[in-house]
Amino acid sequence: MLVLALACVLYLLALGKTPLRIEAEKRCHAIVEGMLTSGDYLMPRLPGKWFEPERVERVNKPPLFYWLSALSCRLHGAMDLFWFRLPSALAALGTLALVLTWGREMKSPAVGLVAAVLLGLMYVFVVEARRGTFEMLLTLLSGWAVLSSYRLTQRPGWPLALLATLLFGLGFLTKATPVLLLVPLPLLAWIVATRRSAILKDYRLWTLLLVGLGIGISWH
Repeated sequence: MLVLALACVLYLLALGKTPLRIEAEKRCHAIVEGMLTSGDYLMPRLPGKWFEPERVERVNKPPLFYWLSALSCRLHGAMDLFWFRLPSALAALGTLALVLTWGREMKSPAVGLVAAVLLGLMYVFVVEARRGTFEMLLTLLSGWAVLSSYRLTQRPGWPLALLATLLFGLGFLTKATPVLLLVPLPLLAWIVATRRSAILKDYRLWTLLLVGLGIGISWH
């Protein structure tokens, strides 16, 4: 698809040339660098201040982005800004693919194409696609979780149910509670708006929700 090919150029070209600017990216970079140096990938740690231990555990943010970024750098063989940011850029491409897929799902591929182009060119989206932080990965996982859940209501089956559950759990493992606003809340609004309240009485829905939460909090 031409849109994704052009997005590759926009998001990947000179990806490692921009210096670290915002504190969030600096923290992620320090944590990933620490994982690669120490070999301890389980617990994210930040360099401590003068009055603190050498490295301070950072438990308020789950580690999925750190793990993916560390894996990317490990495959490259060294800590490098391009490879550190690569998971975000790939997540942005996956999000554009999600929008195109939504368009086909709604029988409006032209609308999906326009939406993907507009989203892909938004300043904030481009910036986040080229930044080594949680946001784009969270967008990708939560978006695909919502789409999979919607498909599940149209074509019930365990494969889709397990996929939606896994994506929701991984979204929680990316940035914890914000995913609750991005997956269950929109789905609840859709259920109410379309008067499908019977879905809420299905014990399988709540079972899958609890399993997804279990995946998300497993690291804690």
